[in-house]
Amino acid sequence: KGDILVAYEVPSSDLVRVTLNFTPKYDMVRYGFRIPVTKDDMGWTWYGRGPGESYYDRINATRVGEFSVGADKIFHSYARPAENSSHTDTDAMRLESTQGSSFVGRRVSGDKKFEFTILPYTPEQMNESLLDELLMKNDFCELLIDFCSKEIERTDTNTTNLPLKKNVTYKETFEIKINER
Repeated sequence: KGDILVAYEVPSSDLVRVTLNFTPKYDMVRYGFRIPVTKDDMGWTWYGRGPGESYYDRINATRVGEFSVGADKIFHSYARPAENSSHTDTDAMRLESTQGSSFVGRRVSGDKKFEFTILPYTPEQMNESLLDELLMKNDFCELLIDFCSKEIERTDTNTTNLPLKKNVTYKETFEIKINER
């Protein structure tokens, strides 16, 4: 228990499937992938909840549709750095450069929905800094793709039945279609 296996399958020159397989020793808050992405002139489009951030305990305040935003516009700065800008119930997302190259990501296992977050800083940078002004600017964004995360505040009306338990084996696959121009 505790081993994390990541398998990469490349069935064609423009397609990559990444599978995460593990059995946690402890109950978890979230699980998924974390990918650094160059942020210069990048735009994000997704089909899911939006246009603002949506967490499992706040999904009724958002609508389902297709939304687009620049990578530099999706994150909201707070006086004390904090992770934000998550989007739940996502069916697919596309990252596209101004030069026209892009990738489209979607979950191909489980219930097919996923959650994504785009951060201009790493979670470690935000945890170590007391003020947003003290954070160093990166030339990349952190893309977090979560298959599951717990709600921020549990109430009688927003509880989830998400599987985030110890000693349970999880296997999730995310597919990335690459379009180079």
